Amino acid sequence: MLFRSGGVALNGPIDLGSAALSLETAGPVTFTGGLKATQFALGGGSFAATGTIDATLVNQGATIRPGNSPGLLTINGNFMQGSGGTLEMEIGGTGAGQYDRIAISGSAELGGTLSVIPYAGYAGAAGDGVALLAYASVSGDFASRTYAGSGSWTTSAGDRKSTRLNSSHVA
Repeated sequence: MLFRSGGVALNGPIDLGSAALSLETAGPVTFTGGLKATQFALGGGSFAATGTIDATLVNQGATIRPGNSPGLLTINGNFMQGSGGTLEMEIGGTGAGQYDRIAISGSAELGGTLSVIPYAGYAGAAGDGVALLAYASVSGDFASRTYAGSGSWTTSAGDRKSTRLNSSHVA
């Protein structure tokens, strides 16, 4: 199934069974609830999502914004981000529910850009760290990383089961 439009709102549950869904938009896509398909491909625009995707999620050129300022997106399947994709994650602290997360039951193939944006005035403190992505296995890495706000941040593969954001100091 292919959709091309300026913007789409998907409110689950949506069950496409063995079909694949491809969105090629210039505008925003919002997703809440659940989606079941074999593959869900994003070709452009922005994708703000909460809930569960039972499919392989492929980001070929969109900006994915998980959670609901901030929140959790669960992918029961694999996640692939190509060179044209951006993953935009918010962080407002290190406690539960204070930062965006993506929980992936399968593998993560990373590429493109990781963009981290402070939320609710959070700047981080030395030693702060959170797991932005959790997965069963990983290949590749983000080609670029951007960090808005103050402080110095790095990402690491942790135990190769997660991608962590770590603060080394506050500016």
